[in-house]
Amino acid sequence: MNSIITNINTYRKFLSRNKLYTAVTIIGFAISISLVILIACHVHHEFSMDNFHSKKDRIKTVVSENSTTFPNKLADYIKDRCPEVDYYTRVYTEKHTIKPISGESYIAKIMFAEHNFFDMFDFELKEGNTEEALSLRSTVLLSEAMANKEFGKRNPTGESVIIDDISYKVTGIFKNFPKNTQFNQPDYIVSYSSLDNTRDDDILNSWNNASYNIFFLEKENTNFKAKEKSILEGLKKDYFSYEKGWNKEFKIIPLKELYFHPIKYQYETTKSNNLTTVIIYLGIVFLILTVAILN
Repeated sequence: MNSIITNINTYRKFLSRNKLYTAVTIIGFAISISLVILIACHVHHEFSMDNFHSKKDRIKTVVSENSTTFPNKLADYIKDRCPEVDYYTRVYTEKHTIKPISGESYIAKIMFAEHNFFDMFDFELKEGNTEEALSLRSTVLLSEAMANKEFGKRNPTGESVIIDDISYKVTGIFKNFPKNTQFNQPDYIVSYSSLDNTRDDDILNSWNNASYNIFFLEKENTNFKAKEKSILEGLKKDYFSYEKGWNKEFKIIPLKELYFHPIKYQYETTKSNNLTTVIIYLGIVFLILTVAILN
């Protein structure tokens, strides 16, 4: 014990006699620890994507070798063949023109989402009922920013919004999406049944236009992923993209893996990141921490 105290006193005297060395050492260590904390927070954020959803372990999506999106028809195609699926929800995001009551028109990000979107995902409403908000055709939810921009402080529920010359009834306001979600923040969320307002009449039941994200809720104690092979064999007969050999792979993956999935193409609904890059950041954290401690 005495030797430890003696060593500490000796080192303290050394530091007091070498003030420049002491200052450089302390400042360097402080900068190193700050960098470690910043990078560690970023890495934690990346690995926490969509962890707040209560059903996250049961939410699955489907991908091919080059895309995270499929035609709308695939949703019912899979649901009818897989008793492991409880239900599905489809999502599609693109930009449209908003015509306000007063002022100039502007472009906004519109998310089309199924009536059960808020049942599968734990995004919240500030105003409105999650079970009914998107249940009817030509209904829309506003972000907090858009609600304030269009209607000020008054509750916009029951009012109308004009999107591409079509009137939509406002059914509520949704809260801003959390930062740790791979879903891009939309300005408006429109009922999915309204999608054919901007597309062909049969777009909701068509094999054409593979632009739509489809999410499935797996029933508890089942193995939806085990159906990958049988679904792929069916698609080779029933979906021209696989029948003609344009697509060859079909995979069922957890929601969590979608963020890091090495896809080559995706639409505006979700964002992604490279898993290797995040792991490199994690390695940098340990390297800086090790060097700082050794110095």
